[in-house]
Amino acid sequence: MKAKWLGFAAALLVVAALACSVGGGETAVPPTTAPSQPTVQPPSGGQPPSGGQPPSGGQPPGGDKPPSQPPAQPPSQPTAQPPSGGGTADLTMVNNSSQTICHVYISPVTDSTWGDDWLGSSETVGPGANRTFSVPVGAYDLRADDCDHNQLATEWNWTIGGATTWSVTGTAQPPGGGQPPGGGAGLDFTAAPNYGSVDLAAGFVPDPYTVDMTSGGSVDVGSLGLGAGCGGYATSAPDFRINWSGNSSNLRIFFVANGASDDTRLVINDAYGNWHCNDDSPYTGGGWNPLVDIANPPQGQIDIWVASYSSGDYVAGTLYVTELDYHPGDPSGGGQPPGGGAGLDFTAAPNYGSVDLAAGFVPDPYTVDMTSGGSVDVGSLGLGAGCGGYATSAPDFRINWSGNSSNLRIFFVANGASDDTRLVINDAYGNWHCNDDSPYTGGGWNPLVDIANPPQGQIDIWVASYSSGDYVPGTLYVTELDYHPGSLP
Repeated sequence: MKAKWLGFAAALLVVAALACSVGGGETAVPPTTAPSQPTVQPPSGGQPPSGGQPPSGGQPPGGDKPPSQPPAQPPSQPTAQPPSGGGTADLTMVNNSSQTICHVYISPVTDSTWGDDWLGSSETVGPGANRTFSVPVGAYDLRADDCDHNQLATEWNWTIGGATTWSVTGTAQPPGGGQPPGGGAGLDFTAAPNYGSVDLAAGFVPDPYTVDMTSGGSVDVGSLGLGAGCGGYATSAPDFRINWSGNSSNLRIFFVANGASDDTRLVINDAYGNWHCNDDSPYTGGGWNPLVDIANPPQGQIDIWVASYSSGDYVAGTLYVTELDYHPGDPSGGGQPPGGGAGLDFTAAPNYGSVDLAAGFVPDPYTVDMTSGGSVDVGSLGLGAGCGGYATSAPDFRINWSGNSSNLRIFFVANGASDDTRLVINDAYGNWHCNDDSPYTGGGWNPLVDIANPPQGQIDIWVASYSSGDYVPGTLYVTELDYHPGSLP
């Protein structure tokens, strides 16, 4: 090991110096080449070692890197590129694990050893805390250990060229390793997926996205030490890949086998290199079908393996990807969004068309003439407060929304002053917004809905009549301004 040879060389220099002193009183000549130092510098402040170098003592070095490092996982690698002319960049390590981090190694990819500990002899980073290191731009291998030198996370070949966040979420692995975080030998996220890939962004439609595939393979996932629930038998290559972008509170992935008695598992590696696994869905009616929720999914490559519970089994079925509340016991919700809605079909073509609107649209308001009413009893669907009346199964109108706005207002004005209508709206996150009567003076029985910070994507609008059999003509208004049924432009 390089560290050991450095120590041995230093010892020889000391012996040589003593020999010269005894023999003729000469002063020892320093070596012409300075002892090897790591090529990266820790930041000033926050208990760095003196002189801006990683400490030369107090902690054992990180040791040798594995002789054959796994290839860099594309999504784990930050997208920031080194600026021309060099410079430094901030690497912020966030401890999202349940362990205290006592040792951190930031090693150039060209080095064969991990080098010295960047936290020094006394600094630690507790669960939920973070630590920022300033490093010269370049490509690095990263490692975080607990206080017993068990590896919590290992990242390979990260290009650090700007402000970069490193989330440590793993559980302790014994020293040595040489695999991506949490293990993974035998699962090759650089291989082409068996059933293809897709680019999905937050608010994607149609939702759910589905892919037919067959589980199973020769890799014993349970032997790889990926974490709780990670097991079964899968192929080395992923079965499917999602290239994810945008911001979402949750991305749900589940698999439904064609046979009710078939047993499968999900093994998923997200864009930060974290493993997510499940054997059986926690939802009623899910059977032995697996389900994984990824909260606030990071942008980048998500690799999915569908493993069979037993070796030699190959199970046909369908993979589902959704931001809504579907699950194996209700995989398509009858075509409806979460929170109820059976009988309101947001996959159907709208009665009065659709429009693409972006924040700041003109002219404002946007208006559409239409007629309310239908045979679906909205009040029986349990959508929430204010959701009632009678509407068609298909939406009356659809907005494909983009951009950022503090508020999007939608209201309906009936042609007749005594006509009573209701608004039933489903936003891009699957949330229901309903109203019977506008709260503004002069609004009469006309409904109005405000959607604060509307999420980008598909907004479906139903204009319901208060009573069954009523059909009320009028005008739908969409605005970012302060118009309302009692104050029209």
